[in-house]
Amino acid sequence: MHPANKVLIIEDSVTFSTMLHDSIVEEYGFEVDIASTLADARKLVITNPKQYFIAIVDLHLPDAVHGEAAFFVVDSGIPTLVFTGTNDMSSEHLWKMGIADYVHKDTPNSLPYVVWAVGRFNANRDIGVLVVDDMHTVRQHIERALRLQNFNVYLAQNVEEAYQQLREHSAIRIVIVDHFMEGGNGITLTGELTEHYSYDALEIIGMSDSGLSTPFLKAGAVDFLHKPFCNEELLCRINHSADRLDTYQRLHALSQVKNRFLGMAAHDLRNPIGAIKASAAFLAKDSISDQRRFQVAKMINSNCSDMLALLENLLDISAIESGHQELNLVPCQFNELISHRLEVLRFHADDKNIVLHTHFDDDIETSIDVIKFSQVIDNLVSNAIKFSPPEGDIWIKTNLSDTHFRLQVIDSGPGLSDSDSANLFQPFCKLSAKSTKGEKQTGLGLSIAKSVVEALGGTIFFKRTVDGHSRFVVDVVFSPP
Repeated sequence: MHPANKVLIIEDSVTFSTMLHDSIVEEYGFEVDIASTLADARKLVITNPKQYFIAIVDLHLPDAVHGEAAFFVVDSGIPTLVFTGTNDMSSEHLWKMGIADYVHKDTPNSLPYVVWAVGRFNANRDIGVLVVDDMHTVRQHIERALRLQNFNVYLAQNVEEAYQQLREHSAIRIVIVDHFMEGGNGITLTGELTEHYSYDALEIIGMSDSGLSTPFLKAGAVDFLHKPFCNEELLCRINHSADRLDTYQRLHALSQVKNRFLGMAAHDLRNPIGAIKASAAFLAKDSISDQRRFQVAKMINSNCSDMLALLENLLDISAIESGHQELNLVPCQFNELISHRLEVLRFHADDKNIVLHTHFDDDIETSIDVIKFSQVIDNLVSNAIKFSPPEGDIWIKTNLSDTHFRLQVIDSGPGLSDSDSANLFQPFCKLSAKSTKGEKQTGLGLSIAKSVVEALGGTIFFKRTVDGHSRFVVDVVFSPP
């Protein structure tokens, strides 16, 4: 968390300040202060200038018609984006004054650009930029421009120093490199860095005279700056690189979410498929009655329906992209739902001669997502079966209070170590404890249960019994239908 987490808007137009405020809050959720005069801005800034990571400033205010507000904010050390509709001051003069960016209100797409810049200035605080140039004045000029946009800047005057900075500062994500320097050259350095860093870990921008742009790009640079260049061109290219790196990071995160949901699908399909397999084997026996055969066939049909519903939920594109799932709350009897799931799971228990004991409090109707809460029941009881010894016992208990419904699943296994219990609900957590009949572990079951219970507004936790066995407790808020 950065100490500066607020945005300051200094604008006398209520229309512009309101549009900016609403767009920034909607897009990022940042806290935004608005001042319509220089006097109001002074009151906000003087108390704590470090609370703002960016100020958006109009040049013409009722009590400051010559850009005094911009001067004041720059002098206060706040990165300043000038957003104005006047042409009283040249942009060159404003850049020399020390502003971070400049946008004229008549520029096409000006408002979306300013909103984007707010997010960029915030994200830049986590990005390091390495400037490699043998000329001190060039390094100093680039450093000043980038620091005004909240980048962390590191400097090197030769290849050796560049490698040293990269070794010492893992935050470096962008390298700006000149070609001519002592002890090597920029094009060779670019090629070497391209071999050592993936495209989504480090972006390289070459800079030199125009004749070297193609060699830089062929060596692996993603962009090129022709010397001499202006501040705006430099900042546009650097920020576009930062945008690409952020996009790579988001895509990687989305891929992880996708893989997690697909893992959930594979994990939770295992239980009903296993039940269908066991049921099919049971149907092949000659000694079963027609009534029992009908019950087993009905159970197979029920499991197939559950699998289809589960797939529809887990493979929903919006759920994969957002990382959360919508709840489908319907009236349901808790104990009845649990009993139904136990009928499905009893085949697995029978395979190990494990007895499922139930002790239910009074049943009650509540609103719950039946499919998702079934996942919770299946995962907890399946885990209990998995880690209980053959001929063991499992207790499934329910309790009802004025506000909560509690489900407890207690096994007869050896219990969990302290290290296991500390990481139980982490995705893909594999326990050191081994299943008693070689059942597979995916490390997803308890993570799935936790996410579902919390989405329902409840809690789930682990607590050892006095005998050292594992007890999992789920508390769900009672929600009348």
